[in-house]
Amino acid sequence: MKIACKNGNTYMGLFDYCEENGLDSWFVLKEYITITPEQKITKMPERYTHARLLINLKDVELVELLYNTKKDIEEQT
Repeated sequence: MKIACKNGNTYMGLFDYCEENGLDSWFVLKEYITITPEQKITKMPERYTHARLLINLKDVELVELLYNTKKDIEEQT
């Protein structure tokens, strides 16, 4: 899943969970990377295998569903 936020950051990762509550919904990603507006890519450290990223729908500008996400993430880093 690729999520572009209003602050300019883009997050790519594996979809883990979604809590639906209108505009107060949340997406949860695991094994994610962050891409800043300056195209700086930050990969989540290996030691944080249980870490999750929560993103509120209010902050989202665009959501893309990707297939073979692990491969896509590896190509970005």
